[in-house]
Amino acid sequence: MSRDICINNWWLKRWVFTCNHGSIGLVYIIAGTIGGSIGTAFSFLMRAELSIPGYVLVQDNLHDYNVWITAHGILMIFFMVMPLMIGGLGNIIVPIQIGSPDMVFPRFNNLSFWLLPFSMVFLMMSMFIENGCGVGWTLYAPLSGWIGNPGTPVDLVISSVHLAGISSILGAINFIGTIGRMRWTIEPFDYWTKLPLYTWSIWVTGWLLVISVPVLAAAITMLFFDKHLNTSFYDPYGGGDPLLFQHLFWFFGHPEVYILILPGFGIISEVISKYSNTPIFGKEGMIYAILGISFLGLIVWGHHM
Repeated sequence: MSRDICINNWWLKRWVFTCNHGSIGLVYIIAGTIGGSIGTAFSFLMRAELSIPGYVLVQDNLHDYNVWITAHGILMIFFMVMPLMIGGLGNIIVPIQIGSPDMVFPRFNNLSFWLLPFSMVFLMMSMFIENGCGVGWTLYAPLSGWIGNPGTPVDLVISSVHLAGISSILGAINFIGTIGRMRWTIEPFDYWTKLPLYTWSIWVTGWLLVISVPVLAAAITMLFFDKHLNTSFYDPYGGGDPLLFQHLFWFFGHPEVYILILPGFGIISEVISKYSNTPIFGKEGMIYAILGISFLGLIVWGHHM
């Protein structure tokens, strides 16, 4: 009996309450793999439905297809690519590359992960309550408002995105602080020039998250207020404008493209340099390119309108 208790305590300390950056990176990778698997299953359902003319799986209920699209999009962005590329590999690699023993805020690190499973549960619940949330991953008003979808599923998706956003912001602050302050093995005077490209990409990605995610949080909070508190942010009858939601969403949505791809650029640069046994050519130019594409990504959301 006492041995079982010791084993359970070890398991809890190792995986649940751990503040070790490597362990948290591994559970991020596990969560990202699970989220990606579920999202891939939805993509197979969508392709099966479109494989031949007529109804295949939805059987006259086209709303189910929209529910799959909504879940697929949110899962792939918030529960696969971000946990894998930023939370998983970032937690494992960044402290090693800068010579830090751990992240600057280890408990923040643990909290930022454990918000994700609850967020995913809310998203999954939204599919099975009432008719499901079939508004698309962009949650455009007025389709997602009290006229288009007055029920609970949209509220669950809003809660899910809020939790995922808080997780992303906590993780981003942690990465920014770790890279900026926990420099142990590189001399301060040439720290930024000697910083590996993957760490550079994570640092810039962290700033993109800190700037853009709160705007998405504001957009979906106003959507929630329109549904339940009789406000009119997106309701033309009360003086609001649905285009406001599009502007706020794509202020997040366009930088999100680079939030997802910049860590990939960093990984490719590191892998090619390592296995070709050649220093990265034009590293300084690559750094300026990462900074430039991030700045431009924050100011050109209008082409999505």
